[in-house]
Amino acid sequence: MKFPKDIIRFIFLTTILCGCSEKKAVPNAEEMIVGRWVSEGYYDMVDEVWVRDSLAEGGDFVVEYGADGYAKCWLIDPDTVTELSYPYSIDVEAKRLSNPYQTHDLLTLNDTILETVYHKGITETGDTVYGNFKIRLKRLMGN
Repeated sequence: MKFPKDIIRFIFLTTILCGCSEKKAVPNAEEMIVGRWVSEGYYDMVDEVWVRDSLAEGGDFVVEYGADGYAKCWLIDPDTVTELSYPYSIDVEAKRLSNPYQTHDLLTLNDTILETVYHKGITETGDTVYGNFKIRLKRLMGN
């Protein structure tokens, strides 16, 4: 299912995210996540293969995870920038990143890439949909 770019970015912030079957350990996740990340791509799982979702492309979002347990997120469109702020936490053993709106299972977290996979989304009409959707973020250098 394809979603408009604003809905995909909203889903990242406000829906339940779940991981994939092959989760690798994320050593020092609490330290590694600190910094600014920018959206790089949106993907749908089709026949067990990640396929880039071109309909979700367009606007960007930037999220900054602070060492104090708070995150700021900027949703960036050509005409507007929307800023959100919220607490977050990481459960290293479960490989989960949580905020008041959702829990993300971490697919990838390293020096340059953060990926999460979610299975529940909301369409532009407010309907709940289920599937496998991935968001990939790239670390902004200088953080």
